[in-house]
Amino acid sequence: MSLEQKIPAGWKKIRLADACLRITQGPNPKYDKAGVAAYRVLKTKDIYDDRIRYDSADTISAKVFDENFKSELIKGDLILAIVGKGSINKCNVFEGSSGVRFIFTRALGLIRPNSKILNPYFLKYVLQSDLGKSMIDAGIGGTSGQQVVTTTHLKGLGFLLPPLDEQRRIVAMLDKGFAGIATATANAQKNLTNARALFENYLESIATGKGHGWTTTPLGEVCETQYGISGTMNTQGVGYKIFRMGEVQGGRMVDTGQMKHIDMAAADFEPYRLRKGDVLFNRTNSIALVGKTGVFSLEGPYCFASYLIRVIFDPKKMASRFAGYVMNSNSFLEKVRAKAAQSVNQANINATILRAEVINYPVDVSVQNEIVVRLDTFSEHIQALQAVYQAKLAAFAELKQSLLQKAFAGELT
Repeated sequence: MSLEQKIPAGWKKIRLADACLRITQGPNPKYDKAGVAAYRVLKTKDIYDDRIRYDSADTISAKVFDENFKSELIKGDLILAIVGKGSINKCNVFEGSSGVRFIFTRALGLIRPNSKILNPYFLKYVLQSDLGKSMIDAGIGGTSGQQVVTTTHLKGLGFLLPPLDEQRRIVAMLDKGFAGIATATANAQKNLTNARALFENYLESIATGKGHGWTTTPLGEVCETQYGISGTMNTQGVGYKIFRMGEVQGGRMVDTGQMKHIDMAAADFEPYRLRKGDVLFNRTNSIALVGKTGVFSLEGPYCFASYLIRVIFDPKKMASRFAGYVMNSNSFLEKVRAKAAQSVNQANINATILRAEVINYPVDVSVQNEIVVRLDTFSEHIQALQAVYQAKLAAFAELKQSLLQKAFAGELT
């Protein structure tokens, strides 16, 4: 497959194999427990388009390294992910880490450019362009669970190659342009991170608040709890929509448009019918996600699955949205997760533990609602910054591809 476009003066069409000293797949080393920091193996997890994470690479022993010494990486090698759905196409130039020797695994491909013909950073930008990625994707084979691009396909990739001096000029201009994009992206990320930190700090001050007009009680003194329903769910839209743990998002219960249904008689449904202001607590999940809480505020008939606990607050004592914010605070989650029963990849917090967890709150519900208004304002500001950030990321990605397209058409001046 080759790039079909006008060839600028001095450029030529070339196959990747004709511009490289070596194109090969990594080995499948047999690891031992004697790994040392001086010897490491790069895997797909270490390769990103903007960097290689040398320090995160797994250590290996000198023996394993020696057994696979033919796969030792040298400065200027290009490493490309060639195995795994979602990973194929990630690539970067190997620069190494002082005092450490590296090999690479079978999930990665090695491309060693001939330095008299091909600049490795120019090749990196070629492969990171939309056109370069599409050429690599065209060679994907294997099963949907284990996709692979062969080195034979890589060797046959065709692209336009300018003289070395022009390659270096293009790389320098792209480096400069991408550095500017990276700075703008980092600034947008910093604004979003700072806003989130302010929100979290304010929320923590509320969750741990004490003083005049505040009280501390077990959650069970201001609410009732109920486990959700167990039953066979379907994706055909038969019966009632049923909330599961994945629909607890951002402190709310969200109808994603892909909700499952449960078919049951109306009389059986009613005890589990959700009403506005109900709070749903995710009682079963990984330890990092268990305890997520969402407030229900939608129209229509919905119920909830057994791995959620419905919390119904006494409106004379507790505003449900205030409780929802506090229950999603780091301090509340840390306390309740510390009491979770844990098994392999799963944690469980039962209703007894939840009701016993203490909560700080103003006795006056109107004060609670005033706090909710302030938290909502914070949250809306963060959502606006998030939208701006995502828009900038999209614009930057488009600008990056535009620069790459111009570069490989000989139009970058």
